[in-house]
Amino acid sequence: MSNKYFMGRSSMIGDNLSALPTATYIKKIDPDAYITWVIGKKCSSFAPLLINHPDLDKIFVLDGEESMESNRDWNEFYSNTFQYNINPQHLDNKYPKERNIYLESFLMQGFSEKQWAQLTPEEQIPKLVKWWQPVKRPFGDKKTIFFTGMPNFGRESKRWISKQYLEKLVLRLVRLGYCVIQSGGEQDETWFSGQEIEDVSICSLNYKRVNELSFFDQIKIANECDCIVGSDSGMSLVCGAYSLQQVSLIPIH
Repeated sequence: MSNKYFMGRSSMIGDNLSALPTATYIKKIDPDAYITWVIGKKCSSFAPLLINHPDLDKIFVLDGEESMESNRDWNEFYSNTFQYNINPQHLDNKYPKERNIYLESFLMQGFSEKQWAQLTPEEQIPKLVKWWQPVKRPFGDKKTIFFTGMPNFGRESKRWISKQYLEKLVLRLVRLGYCVIQSGGEQDETWFSGQEIEDVSICSLNYKRVNELSFFDQIKIANECDCIVGSDSGMSLVCGAYSLQQVSLIPIH
């Protein structure tokens, strides 16, 4: 009878993705392992992206936003041979200066750097499977740049660039002939106003907003674009897991 593992991350999409190498390690040392990957309801939009992942046997979305709350959650927890902390804490202050996000997540689960070294460089970086049928490219064969959501400008000044910078960058790209897609949730601010929106309207055939789409649908469109532009976010980590060419805009501090 195979060992059953209860593991994953329950809070944010980026955290959940960065922890996937722990599942790869478990499968490497215990090939018959049955891994239940846990996601909090808060980041349940990430669940479809895990379909057909080679190291995961079951995807379990908690009833709780970030932790186990219901009898169903706890029954799943206790039905496994090994249970890992789905809300681990950083061990020290060496991240991110001395460790990348993948190693940090691995250590936070209680593993060691010696165990991490048993993974190949390819295994240390999470990969996601593009299991769906390709969607239609929004602008056909035109070179298209996909801007991921930049929510709540100024909320975390060390992680988000300014709205003004994005507006100037997108306008410049559109005028140079690139097609631009701006994605994000409904909470994201409109990038353009006044004269600037008139300038964009002139080139409206090369500019689209897809804020009304789900996270999953945005990922499907991103996979058909030529370049992704994002910030320090879960969306950028997901795009990296699909090996998409991208640029991350990080403020200088």
